[in-house]
Amino acid sequence: MRSIRVDDGVRLRDPSPSDAAALFALVDANRRYLSRWLPWVPQIRTIDDELTWIKGRRAPGAAETELALLIVDHDRIAGGLGIAGLGSSSRAGEIGYWLDERAQGRGLVTRSCRAALGYSFDTRGMNRMQIRAAVGNARSRAIPERLGFTFEGVQRQAVMVDGNFQDLAVYSVLASEWRSLRNATG
Repeated sequence: MRSIRVDDGVRLRDPSPSDAAALFALVDANRRYLSRWLPWVPQIRTIDDELTWIKGRRAPGAAETELALLIVDHDRIAGGLGIAGLGSSSRAGEIGYWLDERAQGRGLVTRSCRAALGYSFDTRGMNRMQIRAAVGNARSRAIPERLGFTFEGVQRQAVMVDGNFQDLAVYSVLASEWRSLRNATG
C-alpha cells in the first residue's frame, strides 16, 4: 500500500476495502457541504458504493495514471486527495481534494498538496500541475494561492454540480517554479 508522508501526524495513503465504512460515514456526514462543490457526492449513497469505488481504484493491471489517496490525520480519515494525469505524454497533471468540514482551518490540505506536489514532480517526473476550484469556493482557492501557484484564469461553466454549471478557477505551477518555491521556503 502506497503511503506518502505529509508530516509527523499526517499521511496520504491508498484506500483499502476496510476503509469503506469510515469513508462512507465521512462523506455522508459532509454530504450537504461537499455537494455544493463536488459532482461525485450524490453517486455515493451506500457503503457498497464506496466499496465499489475503492475496488475499482485497486483493479489489477490498472494504469497508474490517477491516484486517489486518503488524507489520514493521526490514523483518522480526514478527506481525500487525487492526482490525475500521471504518466501523460505532456507530463501535465491535476490535483483535487476534499476535507471533512470539521477538519478545516488547520492546514491539512495545504500540507497534503505540498507532499503530493513533491511526489508528482520528484518521483513521477511531472512538469506541470494544476488545481481547479469552483470560483465561489474561497477555501479551496486559497490552497493553490498559498502554495505559490499562478492563477491562469476561469474555465466558464466547466463542471456541473447539483444540476448547475460552475465556473472553475485554474491555477498551475511548473516543476522549475516548484523547486524554486521549495528552496526559498526550506
